[in-house]
Amino acid sequence: MIAGIVTISETLRNAFLSYCPDFPQEKLIVAHDAASEPFNKEQLDIGKRKNRLHVGYVGSFKPGKGIEHIIKVAAITTNSRIAFHVVGGSPGDIRSLRLALPNNITFYGQVPHKDVFKYVNAFDVCLLPNQFSMRTGRQSRDIGQFTSPLKLFEYMAAGKPIIASQLPSIQEVVNNETALLVEPDDPEEWKSALITLRDNKEFRTALGRRAKTEHRAKFTWDARATRLSTWLQGDVSRQH
Repeated sequence: MIAGIVTISETLRNAFLSYCPDFPQEKLIVAHDAASEPFNKEQLDIGKRKNRLHVGYVGSFKPGKGIEHIIKVAAITTNSRIAFHVVGGSPGDIRSLRLALPNNITFYGQVPHKDVFKYVNAFDVCLLPNQFSMRTGRQSRDIGQFTSPLKLFEYMAAGKPIIASQLPSIQEVVNNETALLVEPDDPEEWKSALITLRDNKEFRTALGRRAKTEHRAKFTWDARATRLSTWLQGDVSRQH
């Protein structure tokens, strides 16, 4: 007998119910992903200059993850004192982008996961540019509406101000108090959000602080385990 099914977003739960409308809803629970807090404040030297806003993205270059969008945003902010840093992508992925890159973007390639926090710690702002459609896996299925990006929770755990795509699954985790939410495919709106954060350090700091507080309250691995354990124990008690 199935004790229950766990989904990582409400949108995924709803999609499941659309395919299996007779499945008992009490046996479904949404448990968003989580992240551990960085164990120290160590950060890598990314050549930061104090008069520039340093923004970063960590992740793959798979279709829909948004790397092409970041390049478009960088291209229209070359004179805006904003520097872009991208962690991820294979050497082949990066070479394929070398044809028309603006001069305010730096690629670091793939790094061990244990070192990712050192880059995130060095960023002033973190980017989550997921697009409406995202293709992944051998069958290239579209998971854009269901994804629960681990990097979002890692950014929150690090206490970083976040600019994120305004997608339903992302809005389940952050809101306008904990991130700046913008249209996924509108470079000008992303530029405007970046300039807002560049010009208001106090706002940046408050945004990151609220994101970290929200992470500690809801999105640690311990909090996720407690939620699932409580739910499962309740299901067991209902069966006796």
